[in-house]
Amino acid sequence: MFILKLILRNALRHKLRSSLTVVGVAIAVLAFGLLRTLVAAWYLGVESSSASRLVTRNAISLVFSLPLSYREKIRQVPGVKGVSYANWFGGVYITEKNFFPNFAVDAKTYLDLYPEFVLSPEQKKAFILDRKGCVVGRNIAERFGWKVGDAVVLKGTISPGDWEFVVRGIYQGAEKSTDETVRNLSRLIQANTTNPPGNELPAILVVKEILDRDGFTENDYTIVESAPGRVNLVARLRGDGSQRPLLMSGHVDVVPVEREKPGERSAPRPVIDWDQAQVLYEQDKTILLLVNGFNRGGLLVGGEGLQGFVPVSHLLKINCQTEEEERNPILTSYVGKQI
Repeated sequence: MFILKLILRNALRHKLRSSLTVVGVAIAVLAFGLLRTLVAAWYLGVESSSASRLVTRNAISLVFSLPLSYREKIRQVPGVKGVSYANWFGGVYITEKNFFPNFAVDAKTYLDLYPEFVLSPEQKKAFILDRKGCVVGRNIAERFGWKVGDAVVLKGTISPGDWEFVVRGIYQGAEKSTDETVRNLSRLIQANTTNPPGNELPAILVVKEILDRDGFTENDYTIVESAPGRVNLVARLRGDGSQRPLLMSGHVDVVPVEREKPGERSAPRPVIDWDQAQVLYEQDKTILLLVNGFNRGGLLVGGEGLQGFVPVSHLLKINCQTEEEERNPILTSYVGKQI
């Protein structure tokens, strides 16, 4: 009892010091909780992926495919137990509002590499045997009311035409994160936002669908369109008012892409000298390349059998905070010069 009185007496003797101590401890505990939450969210995608699976792509960009002959070269690398491949198909179901990511894959080997996509043996066999077969996730099937055996027609964006597929299987995620976190991230990455000078609408529609599925109503979020296609979404998860509000924001980025006009043929892709690129990399050499264009992110360079990209953050005359009206003339001044 004496010790308790002594603690209270000293705690109240200097009220400001005691208050600051309590506030300091509270801030430290709150900061620790927030940081742990952010760290856990950051590594969630890694934790839900496989530690024994490695994805490779073209060193220049996702736009460029790898030669199919590389499959056998990769298979011969020590430690590799299996190889598969997938290409972005980019089909649209009825309208672009129904966008979802879809890939053309090597059926048998792809499923072997992704055991977290669980199919019944009968559905897996039917998918492998049917060249028009496809498998879809549970959430997509529920969204469109698809059942096994249904015919689905996708409008090709990369390969023009109407492509008919038959649903041969509906997979379940081995874990909840398989069919939620990874799927949502994939959809956001693959959202078609290529409508210069920017079109965030497809990505915003993906976020809206996720919120709707998780119980948000139209009173909980607002979609603001500052210009055609330039869209933001503001969502509110309301509390009881007992705690201070927490604001979390994310940027929906877009990259302008010049599409071919009807009747036009795009210029052939330059042949890249991979042997020369490997030598330059190993010897850590510096070379001059010609700036032949730019986009919002930086400069496009090429020459001597090489292609490259120099981000804005690597340029001395410009920084990431520069407004687009000021940025474009600076980027234009680089075109035709060597750097």
